[in-house]
Amino acid sequence: MRQFLTKWWYRLSCIGINEQLKIEQKQQISLVNRTAFVSFFLNLLLCIALKDVFFALGYTHYGLLFSCFYLAVLLFNYVQWYLIAALYLFFLYAISIFIVSSIFGYDSNAHLLFIILFFAIVMGFGASNKKNLSIALSIPILLLTILFLTDFAPLFNPKLSSNYIEQVKMVVSFAIIIGAIFLSYMYVNITERNKERLKAEISEKEKNATLLEQSEAKLKTLIEHTKDHIWAVDTQHRLIAMNNAFLKTCKNVFGLTFKEGDNILAGFPQEMVQYWQPIYERAFKGETFKIEWHYFNTYLKKRIEVETQVSPILDSNQQVQGATFFSRDITQRRQAERLIKQKDEMLRAINQNIKEGIFRSTVRDGGLYVNEAYVRMFGFDSVEEALQTHPNEIYVYAEDRIRLINKMLQEKQVTNEEVLYKRKDGTSFWALVSAIVTQGENGEIYFDGTIKDITELKNIQVQLKKAKEVAEQLAASKTQFLSAMSHEIRTPLNAIIGISHLLLEEKPKPEQIENLTTLRFSAQNLLVLINDILDFNKIEAGKVVLESIDFNLKELVKNLKNGFQIAADNNKNLLLLEIDEQIPSFLKGDPTRLSQILTNLIGNALKFTQRGKVTVNLRVIEKTEGEAKIIFTVTDTGIGIPKEKQESIFEGFTQATTETTRKYGGTGLGLAITKNVNYFTFS
Repeated sequence: MRQFLTKWWYRLSCIGINEQLKIEQKQQISLVNRTAFVSFFLNLLLCIALKDVFFALGYTHYGLLFSCFYLAVLLFNYVQWYLIAALYLFFLYAISIFIVSSIFGYDSNAHLLFIILFFAIVMGFGASNKKNLSIALSIPILLLTILFLTDFAPLFNPKLSSNYIEQVKMVVSFAIIIGAIFLSYMYVNITERNKERLKAEISEKEKNATLLEQSEAKLKTLIEHTKDHIWAVDTQHRLIAMNNAFLKTCKNVFGLTFKEGDNILAGFPQEMVQYWQPIYERAFKGETFKIEWHYFNTYLKKRIEVETQVSPILDSNQQVQGATFFSRDITQRRQAERLIKQKDEMLRAINQNIKEGIFRSTVRDGGLYVNEAYVRMFGFDSVEEALQTHPNEIYVYAEDRIRLINKMLQEKQVTNEEVLYKRKDGTSFWALVSAIVTQGENGEIYFDGTIKDITELKNIQVQLKKAKEVAEQLAASKTQFLSAMSHEIRTPLNAIIGISHLLLEEKPKPEQIENLTTLRFSAQNLLVLINDILDFNKIEAGKVVLESIDFNLKELVKNLKNGFQIAADNNKNLLLLEIDEQIPSFLKGDPTRLSQILTNLIGNALKFTQRGKVTVNLRVIEKTEGEAKIIFTVTDTGIGIPKEKQESIFEGFTQATTETTRKYGGTGLGLAITKNVNYFTFS
């Protein structure tokens, strides 16, 4: 393509196809004119020679008449000179008979050979080559000259019998008629065919010239409208061609305006001239090469990266006449290449540092791609070794691969499938496999996925399982111990509480009342602690069994209020109960656990409130046929809980402050039990 453009630029600037065709046509016309002139001159000489022949044969008047007629034909048919050649051939055979008879005698048939000679001359040289044909037709003149200069001229011997001369005349006349008809037809036919062929060749050349002009016009339009910069220079650095993109950039970026004949190096900054001078010199030495360079486009205010193809312009002798330059903006391509390179480097880094093995495989051929982590995971020495190993060899159980393939073909993917793999050294390890099914352009099925080594996770699971078994054994021992101890502890505590209660009813002395009250409080607190510990232990052990029975919620809540009324009066608190009218009377659930939750909440509210108010509110937030969602709210005006402690108070054996334990008592298990019971109840 570039060679074609180079030739086009050169011809367009220096020669031009139309001018070249005109020159060729002029040369052809000149050749025809010269050939016709030479033919006319030679035939004029022939006319004079034939006149002498007729004189020698005794046909003086006929000779003069023929000479005049032949001369008239020459003048009249100057351009149509093939008619002259026909007349020439007409007499050529007669002359040959005369010459042969004069030399070899009348009875000789040697003159018949001249038929082949004349036919060979016409066909050999070809009617299309007018110059060679004229030379061939001039040969008989030389023969006539030789005839008259030699001693072999019996025809001119005075002693020659008249009878012999008459016979020669008769043969010559007959030969003239037959030879003229045959040779004239042959020559005219050949000439007409050559004329038609010449016309066809000229028409074909004109057609090709038109097509070439159209093609060059399209090419010129394409070059003028392309965004690429194209220019051509001669060996003196003078511009001989350039397109609009080149001129526009020179004007916008460098403020330069060029036209044909201008020096390409004039006006550019010195550093650019120093850069481009060696490039032009390389091109003028006949080199074809490609360069990449850049410049800052002040018009667009950005750096432009350019690729330029340099080619020499050669003439028909392969001499350098100049050079062409095709420059293309490759800024976006280079940016894309740099981006791709960055992504490749990033993927390579990920591939090298990622712990999961990545693979692509097929059902039939096995592995097509694996990463470094895959190689390390299976203990291979290289990626090539990993790919050459059949997938069946990395499975401890070959049926696992069949199972995974069938599942992927059916579901198009697998996620976190546990598989026992085998390393190169024979050791095994557990891994999670995730893969998807993809299809290539040729219909080939591919499995793309990852393998994650979970050996450590499996070890942790084993350790956790063992720890769980130990914990369960300890929990069972603890439960058994607490169950046994609770019976042994609660029995004397109940006795102490009962006796202290009886002693207080017998009107003891004032100093005894304080001691008995302290004794009863401590015993009751210890009993609550034991009960809470047992409940908490049951919850931790997951042995809480929930009931689902019918109960009257309103009655349950009212009984709780009545049960806490004395505690409320002791602290001079107002205990209020608010029940939504939409709440059904009977519900199904576990009244014991619900009562336990409300008891802990109401008890805490009354314990930490002095001379205040505690409100228990029951409200329906959602009600459908056969189901009601009720929210229980216990609010108080007590000391409150610091914001930073609101999360920790729901942990076991935890209260807001240590002072709270000393002042108000308690185990710190109430809210923890409430939270866990609530979880088991409503989860």
